[in-house]
Amino acid sequence: MIDFIEQRCWEFVHAYQTQEESDMLWFTISFEDGWTKFMVWYQKIVEGIATICVGNPFQINDIYERLDALERKIKTFCPQFFIDGDTNLWIIKPSNCCSGIGIILERRLKNILKTIKDTNSFNKSYIIQKYIERPLLISKVKVDLRQYFLVTNTNPIQIWMYKEGYVRFCSKKFTVQDLGEEIHLSNVRVQSMNRKYRIAGVPEECMWDYKQFKEYLKSIKKGDKAPKNGIAQGHYCISLGLGYVSLLNSVPQLGIYWWVCKQIL
Repeated sequence: MIDFIEQRCWEFVHAYQTQEESDMLWFTISFEDGWTKFMVWYQKIVEGIATICVGNPFQINDIYERLDALERKIKTFCPQFFIDGDTNLWIIKPSNCCSGIGIILERRLKNILKTIKDTNSFNKSYIIQKYIERPLLISKVKVDLRQYFLVTNTNPIQIWMYKEGYVRFCSKKFTVQDLGEEIHLSNVRVQSMNRKYRIAGVPEECMWDYKQFKEYLKSIKKGDKAPKNGIAQGHYCISLGLGYVSLLNSVPQLGIYWWVCKQIL
């Protein structure tokens, strides 16, 4: 198991060092059997059913030093490495729903596969993303920023951005040990049913405008982090995202991608 982890991580590092697109898209199909075995091992370990046994203290030190160096290397290519967490939590969203309807959080691969296989006439595809296990918290609850964009053309890319946005609050203290929607989904529909049970510090409507958010950042000496009207980064991120969509659509033989899982099983 340790060898498998180390090999896959070095492949990840190599892909970013060489900037080879074929490597960056990973080898999901090529290593399907290996990944299946790894997930079985992983689940047994995190659930306390099994442990990793190492022969002697010298091996432990050697493995620790190798993987510690590898982790530092990975962090240089992943600026947001720290937000992933360590409980293997993923979020599964129906591609044709809104307001938090049908969204689930899951750790076990077999349950994720069951969800996307058990489709009906309404849900034929899903978006699967690694869940941010260490999100932005205010008053100990998860929040997100809602910003509106309108894409009127993709070739050439033409994007319109509404300058104001708002901050949405969940109503219960954040934890990855409880997967309740009132803790993890800040959608208005979800929180309108839970806001009367909100914890102290959460606004009555579970919402702020950007002005209130900026004032909060200033109060904690983070005023330089406040969102600015018309931020160019937002345009760049959407442009980059559209570029990746074009790239993925050009190589359909890769099947299931790590961030989008269409119902093809």
